[in-house]
Amino acid sequence: ARWDRHRRGLDAAPVATIHGFCGTLLRRHAAAAGLDPGFDVLDEPLAATLRTDALRDRLHALLTEDSPVGHDLRELVVLFGWAATKDAVDALVREPDPPAWEAWLTRTPDDVAADWLGPRRRELLPGWVEYLCGAAPKVAGALAVLGRAAPGTPEATRTAARLLAELPRLHEAPDLAAAVAELREVAKVGRSAKKDWPTDAEAVKEAFEGLRKEFDERFAAFTEAPDDLAEAARVGQRFVRVALAADAAYRDRKRAAAAVDFHDLLALTRDLLTARDDVRTQLAERFRFLLVDELQDTDPVQMRVVELLCGDALHAGKLFAVGDEKQSIYRFRGADVSLFRGLRAAVPEPGRLSLTTNFRSQPGVLAFVNALCRKRLPGYEPLLPGRGTQGPCGNVEFLWSVPPADAPPESAADVRAR
Repeated sequence: ARWDRHRRGLDAAPVATIHGFCGTLLRRHAAAAGLDPGFDVLDEPLAATLRTDALRDRLHALLTEDSPVGHDLRELVVLFGWAATKDAVDALVREPDPPAWEAWLTRTPDDVAADWLGPRRRELLPGWVEYLCGAAPKVAGALAVLGRAAPGTPEATRTAARLLAELPRLHEAPDLAAAVAELREVAKVGRSAKKDWPTDAEAVKEAFEGLRKEFDERFAAFTEAPDDLAEAARVGQRFVRVALAADAAYRDRKRAAAAVDFHDLLALTRDLLTARDDVRTQLAERFRFLLVDELQDTDPVQMRVVELLCGDALHAGKLFAVGDEKQSIYRFRGADVSLFRGLRAAVPEPGRLSLTTNFRSQPGVLAFVNALCRKRLPGYEPLLPGRGTQGPCGNVEFLWSVPPADAPPESAADVRAR
C-alpha cells in the first residue's frame, strides 16, 4: 500500500527540464521577476540573431560616443582590431554575469594582478599539473617511456623513480620554480646513456629532451611574474565594461519583445529566489523533495537554483540527485563537475549510494575501463559486471593510427605518446 501511494503521488509530480521548470516558475511569479507574464522563450537561433543585432548596433554607436565605455572600445579596436574585439565581446554576452562583472570592476588592476600571482595561480596549479601528466604529449609521453623503460644502473633507476614520483606532485612543492629547475636537470641523459638504459637509450633521450622543453614553456605562467600583468587586467576590464553595455542593449531588445533566452530562465530564477524570501518559502512548502538527474553537468547558476530551492535541507534529505563525474561532458557549455564533487562530499555518508553494477557492457569492456580510469580519477570505484561474458571473450579492440607513407618522420617519443 505504501509503494502504491508513492506511485500515485508521482502522477502529480511536476517533471521537467531545469529550463522548463524555471520557465513555469517565472510565469507564476512574473511580476516579482519584472517580466511580462506572457513572455516568449527565444530558441537559440532567434536569440543569436537578436543578440547579434543588438551587439552590432551598440558597438557601432560606442565607436563615436564620447564616453568612458566608448573610449574603452576604441582602445580595444586599436589593440586587437574590430573583428577580434567584436568576437570577444560577443563571447562574453553569450554567457553574461553582470553582478560578477560589476564586482570585478570595483577592483584595481594592481589588485587583480596580485590576486593572480597569489591565490589564483595556486588554485589552478594542481589541475594544470594533472593535465600535463595525463594529456600533454611530451610530459605524459616521457612518463610513459619511463614507466616501461628498463634501467641498467642504480643511478638510472633513481632518476626514473624520482621523475615518476615527483612530477605528478609538482603542485605540492614549496618553491615551484626551484622544483621545476631541479627536475629539469634530473631529466638528462649523460655520456653513459647506453649503460644506463641498455635497451631504451634513444627513447629515453628523446623523452627527456621533450620534457625539458615542456618545462620551459608549460610552467612559465606559474613561475614567472610578468611585468605587464596589471596592464592585462586593465585591458580585461575594458572588455568587461564594453560587454556590460552590449548586454544591456541586448536585454533592452528582449524586454521590448517580451522575450527571454535560455540563460535568462536560469539567471532570473536565481535572482528571484535570492531576492524574495516569500517566494522561496512558498516553494519550500510546496515541494517536499527535489530530484535532479545528471547532476554532474550542472553549471554554477543551475546549482545555485537547486541550493535555493532546498534551503537548509540541501544535505538533510530534501535533495535526491543522480550523477557520475566520469560522464561530465558539457564543460564547453559551462558545466562544472567540481560542483557535483563538492555536493557529494558534503552529503553525510548514509546519504550516498554508489551504483557500481553495470548491466549494459561486457565484462571485458568494464575491465578495460577500470584499468584506464583508476589511474586518472581519484577515488575511482570499479564497475562490476551484472552479467557474464556473452559470445567471444575479446571485447576491446585497439585501432592504431598509422601516418601516411609520405608523412614527415616522428620521434619515438611522439609515436609512443600518441
